[in-house]
Amino acid sequence: MFKAIAVAILVATLVAWRYGSSLGSPKQVKAPAADGIAKAEPAEAAEPRDRHREWKLVAAADGAACRAELTALGMRFRELPERSEPDAEGCGIPHGVIVSRGPLGFTYSPPLQIDCTLAKELPWIEQVIQEQAEQHLGSPIKQVVTVGTYSCRRVRGGFTGRMSEHAVGNAIDFGGFVPRRGATVSVGRDYRPLDDSPSARGRFLRGVFWALRGRGRLTHVIGPETRADHHDHIHVDRGEPWWHFADRLFGG
Repeated sequence: MFKAIAVAILVATLVAWRYGSSLGSPKQVKAPAADGIAKAEPAEAAEPRDRHREWKLVAAADGAACRAELTALGMRFRELPERSEPDAEGCGIPHGVIVSRGPLGFTYSPPLQIDCTLAKELPWIEQVIQEQAEQHLGSPIKQVVTVGTYSCRRVRGGFTGRMSEHAVGNAIDFGGFVPRRGATVSVGRDYRPLDDSPSARGRFLRGVFWALRGRGRLTHVIGPETRADHHDHIHVDRGEPWWHFADRLFGG
């Protein structure tokens, strides 16, 4: 009960903070200058209190130990230089790797430019994809088409101004899957959320989406069934759950 109230207060606070200017709280305040001419003070920056939160969550891992695990799993990857801090925008990959081949033999096109901590999740992600391919396509997947990994940007469609998990290499956008036999399965073309009688490709994509969401090892799994702006890809990340932020604010 307390958490529900706390979350409601959090949402109301964030909305008020974001839209304060339209509710009578101007972003700029005129301050008198020595020459008697009022000058506008700089607007308050619309930044989270901890603007590097996404970075810190990923950077806490041991990069060398993580990469050793990838090697033991049989992945084909190239190391990127370690970074001790993000750039001025809050972007960068702490323990970066470029993965061209996954543990089950998947090739990635283009290769994944991600943090090593997310790459460690590929074994079970690939297993989920193969299970659904065997069930619905009758052919294993040989290649995964990616449409987004590292990208220095903020969250799309949000109002907090926080950085995207893509900005620290902690997210992947899957756009398509290539089976050994048959045509490429495209999220944009074959995923029809409102189709009552989906094709085998559609059933495969739905199976992948819901299986990834159901395993609980990823924080966010977003696709055509949950957001219109993800109509052509399935997004996965290991970011901080939003309720952890609420817990820190309210002590829940």
